[in-house]
Amino acid sequence: MTAIGVFVRAEPGQLNEVRDRLASIEGVETLELEEPGALGLVLKADDLRAAHELLANRVEQTPGVLCAWPVHTEVEGSRVRADPPPP
Repeated sequence: MTAIGVFVRAEPGQLNEVRDRLASIEGVETLELEEPGALGLVLKADDLRAAHELLANRVEQTPGVLCAWPVHTEVEGSRVRADPPPP
């Protein structure tokens, strides 16, 4: 199992719609963030390749998503951290 933490920036005024669209994707859990226009995701997939495909082909292509940065990856018990998104 692979889990990826993702920071998502949404189009202004579309956060609720983006959250609903992303929450409807299998393997995606949405998380509330305090930052306006942003939300967190946890992506779960069988392996790293499937998680990457979920991020690149589904999350990043969702209408209203401006960008999605992976910020944490956990693969079968090992952890890999990515740089945090720019301010």
